[in-house]
Amino acid sequence: MFNLFLTPVYDTESARQFRASMNKEFGIDQEYSGRADRLLAHLETFVNSFSDPGLDYTEAEEAIRTFLVQGGFPLFDPEEEGASDIFVIPEGGFAPNEDPTV
Repeated sequence: MFNLFLTPVYDTESARQFRASMNKEFGIDQEYSGRADRLLAHLETFVNSFSDPGLDYTEAEEAIRTFLVQGGFPLFDPEEEGASDIFVIPEGGFAPNEDPTV
């Protein structure tokens, strides 16, 4: 995995640096919510996975990757970790609205 600055994460120390850069960039520990607590726990699992090869970190890695792709916590529907504040216009555009009251 790579952090925000494209530095490879390959051992416990680089994973700690990754965790610190994520927290510094997004202020995860400044948000008092369940989703912030969960992400901090995922980051801790990710760091610990380098010293404990038997630790399953797939859920943590997926949550971290989703967080990075979203560019932080979603602005809308904040309790849904996988929710995105990005809206994509359908390929064919929007269907015509036949309702005269709208």
